[in-house]
Amino acid sequence: MRQSLDSYVPNIFSEAEEEEEEDGQDPHYWLSVKNAKIIAQTVADALIAENPDDKSQYENNLKQYLTQLDDLDIELSNMLASYAGREVITFHDAWGYFTADYQLNIIGVFEHSPGKGPTPQYLKALNDTAIAHNIAVVFTEPQLSSDVIKPFMRDLGLKLFTLDPLGGDGEQDSYINLMRYNARTINNAFAE
Repeated sequence: MRQSLDSYVPNIFSEAEEEEEEDGQDPHYWLSVKNAKIIAQTVADALIAENPDDKSQYENNLKQYLTQLDDLDIELSNMLASYAGREVITFHDAWGYFTADYQLNIIGVFEHSPGKGPTPQYLKALNDTAIAHNIAVVFTEPQLSSDVIKPFMRDLGLKLFTLDPLGGDGEQDSYINLMRYNARTINNAFAE
């Protein structure tokens, strides 16, 4: 049985000029712990539908995982609470759900679509935005080359910090560790 999360996960619309998704919705919904709970429930429901004999095991596992996600959300909220309302610039437009959950505001995105750099006019506007809002850091991702943003950062004296939307190894070897890593990175960036 195939299920879509579209009807379960609330949508945040991307600020990008050229969207990854034609309808303008931010496809990075897993970067919200609240959405991760919806995803976990949807997966558990699908597994139960396919394997009803194992229903109790799936329900127990789900209950434990939802508790872990609730604890994680509280932990991240506490870690980032002092930065509520803080404005950020990101390299890629992937962080709408995360920033909405923890009251951060994305005021600029360097590269709206992967592989498509900014126009000179857009770069000038982003430069003006960074100056007007006293931006000190830019968040990039390990999956994207940050070489193109380095001259922009150097001109403004900005520091680069890496957020990871995908994880997979090292400190980001699980969803929970990935989200902690990203929150710690933001905390460290703003603490400097």
